[in-house]
Amino acid sequence: MSLADAERIKYLRVWEDPSYRKADHSSEVWFEYCGEFARRLREIRVIDLGCGVGRLVGNINRSGGYACGVDIAENSVGPEILGKWSDRFSFCALWAMPVEWLGEFDVGICADVMEHIPESMVLKSFHRIVEVCRTAFFLIESVLDHAGRMGDDPLHLTVKPEEWWVAEAEKVGTVTVLPRPRRVPRETPHYIRLDR
Repeated sequence: MSLADAERIKYLRVWEDPSYRKADHSSEVWFEYCGEFARRLREIRVIDLGCGVGRLVGNINRSGGYACGVDIAENSVGPEILGKWSDRFSFCALWAMPVEWLGEFDVGICADVMEHIPESMVLKSFHRIVEVCRTAFFLIESVLDHAGRMGDDPLHLTVKPEEWWVAEAEKVGTVTVLPRPRRVPRETPHYIRLDR
């Protein structure tokens, strides 16, 4: 079994837990850091990298923008969102996003996702992300919180300090460390912007 298949099976179980569906970190990051893109919503293409329930994709599409989402588990996206925009979702690991998406997106949001990726695939994921979109905004959790465990099994597989994440991302693009958000302040995540 491939690493992507093993991760997919794990997250199919995770998304069955209703408590995992409550958070909307992608929208938090979008509203906090992406004002320059939101003002041009009808001129750009957005991708939610690790879209989970798909709220950001649904909200942007409802507002007249164009957004797609990718998640490793096909049961992650809410049925009402998937029913309306099924052609805008792909289900795969970030390191294996479709070649059709290369260069297709202006901005990507990757919120509370990278720490879930096995350390051996982090650099490959960053590389694919900059192939897919020009600019990406990341919220990367730095602790094993509720979302970081499923029973005794860790879900946060790559818990590292900010310097480590910056060094990895700098191997594929230009990194800006972002200030902590004003709207929903959280102390433990790292916030970075990656431009190709």
